[in-house]
Amino acid sequence: MHALLDKFPPTFSTTLSIDAMYFHSAKSCCEFAKTSLKAIGKARKAFAHLRDEEAGILAQYDGDSRKAYDDLEPIYIQMDRAEYDIGAAYGPYFQNIALTHILCATALEAYINLTAKGRLEGKFGDNFERLSIEAKWLFLPRILGKTTFNQGSEPFQSFGKLIRYRNELVHYKGR
Repeated sequence: MHALLDKFPPTFSTTLSIDAMYFHSAKSCCEFAKTSLKAIGKARKAFAHLRDEEAGILAQYDGDSRKAYDDLEPIYIQMDRAEYDIGAAYGPYFQNIALTHILCATALEAYINLTAKGRLEGKFGDNFERLSIEAKWLFLPRILGKTTFNQGSEPFQSFGKLIRYRNELVHYKGR
């Protein structure tokens, strides 16, 4: 056996499953977004507490904010900071939700492209590359003799929504 290994040493290779990489990255971003919710709740609770303090002070002055100015000013200064903290808490959440959408769509596109690459040759493969991602998921299964999605129901409806979100995020035009 050793002589055989000396004559034909084993070769090792690494395969990059890009679709799986995107999928697992999307899962990580989604989990991080979920953990961000605690910070958002805490920031919103702090702001709500300041709103309650404001209401209490205004009640002492029968709703006259001019008379209550000296007591309200420190609360309003704290509220300004609390509003900033809410925005700062939402930042990581929105960033990770956006990345989750982008990476999920990318994983699905990478998967369908890899599947097609192994099965479509020549002009079929060239023309397949030009299709939208939705068209790829509708046509490739049919070309391969398998059932395809019903365009009017789930999960294809949510898939279309995911692709629209991805396109809006990647091709952002501002509002």
